[in-house]
Amino acid sequence: MLRITEFEKGHKLTEEQVKGDLMNYRHEHFFKQIDNGTIMIDIVEYDLPKDFIGKWAGKFFLREYLEKIIKNRILIVKNYAETERWHALLG
Repeated sequence: MLRITEFEKGHKLTEEQVKGDLMNYRHEHFFKQIDNGTIMIDIVEYDLPKDFIGKWAGKFFLREYLEKIIKNRILIVKNYAETERWHALLG
């Protein structure tokens, strides 16, 4: 389960794991306005589970799995950011 822990409108959005299989998970989105749109930079930090199976699975499968999830989330953020849908998130 992820929770938005930081939000600076137009500049930054941070999600952190509050419950889940990883020891730690933090995903920061940084936004920079440019002449023809917005650049989004993502920084992801995570720690694998400490047990043997978690470390083994993480070593072979987790990176690809996280990349797939992050690419999907980027598309969702892009969709909201480039349309009026973002208004619905702010209530």
